[in-house]
Amino acid sequence: MARLKRKSRTPGKAEVRLASIKSISPTLDVGEKLTVKDYGALLRSHSKCKAESTA
Repeated sequence: MARLKRKSRTPGKAEVRLASIKSISPTLDVGEKLTVKDYGALLRSHSKCKAESTA
């Protein structure tokens, strides 16, 4: 019987966190000179890399 792959809930949590931050202010600095726009780009690049590694 094949084992199922574990799925991380972290990317989903990060997307919810990003949406919450955007609702406060889309130009907010989220720390360490990271803006909301940069944080969103970081999430997209991470999910893209993850999708390529599993394909």
